Amino acid sequence: MKTYNWTTAKGAKVELTIEERTYTETIADGAVEREGKIKEATEIKVNGNKVSSPKLALNGEKVYFDIGGRNAETEIPKETREQIWKEERQAARARDAAEATAEKRYQDGKEAIERAMQE
Repeated sequence: MKTYNWTTAKGAKVELTIEERTYTETIADGAVEREGKIKEATEIKVNGNKVSSPKLALNGEKVYFDIGGRNAETEIPKETREQIWKEERQAARARDAAEATAEKRYQDGKEAIERAMQE
């Protein structure tokens, strides 16, 4: 679990605790199992008061929660979002780079075959 703190534009002090959970997903009729990770907000405090039912938004930019029976939200500052999603973004960049390299190798090979066929 990690806890992140920030102050909103209106001066509220927010403390968000996030837990990273690992899960196993079975796909292809049980032929393939893969592990994944999900981040879940487990606790949020606003001005030191614990708030019920935090739910981290899928886009990772906001936290939605109930306060006194009303729906509320707060935007996660850019610096904090970068800390929260750092590992996922690094992994995505690595996957994108590997995919681009594989595509380039494929295109180079395809062009070489096309040139050989034209000669």
